[in-house]
Amino acid sequence: MRVAIVNNGISAPTNILRLLGKETVTVFNFSETDKIQNADFDLLILSGSSQFPIVYNREKLAREIALIQESAIPILGICYGCEVVA
Repeated sequence: MRVAIVNNGISAPTNILRLLGKETVTVFNFSETDKIQNADFDLLILSGSSQFPIVYNREKLAREIALIQESAIPILGICYGCEVVA
């Protein structure tokens, strides 16, 4: 399985990578989500964060929100990532 992780500001997605084991994983910063092509991945994971609140920073998250809205693949949001999906 090919997995894209959007790192929303955690220092390193070590625990997520450990859970995925030997899957093929590519990590993107939340500001680089325009580089993700849904057709290239089987799963999209949005990491947690404590970097900044969502409600006042929709501009910073605009690319990630667009990716979520246009995604044709399953999305798993972890904590903050789930809030961005909602």
